[in-house]
Amino acid sequence: MFRFHTKNNLEMFYETRLFVSSEYSTQLNAARIKVLQAQDDAMGSMKDAAKKGLLRVSNDKKVYKKLLKDMIVQVFDA
Repeated sequence: MFRFHTKNNLEMFYETRLFVSSEYSTQLNAARIKVLQAQDDAMGSMKDAAKKGLLRVSNDKKVYKKLLKDMIVQVFDA
């Protein structure tokens, strides 16, 4: 079994352990931020596509009327 002969060795061990834990935590948080940013980018792209699609549909009164009717029916069927 490993033994610490001086207080200095024990302090160095805990400082090293703390540093490694801190580095790991920093890297883990950076990875989480990258995932969240990718999700945010994907949601932004979907939102933009939906806006463009709705704008296109709203310019055609016949298609827009059918869309509204279908959406109202969907609400009451749920």
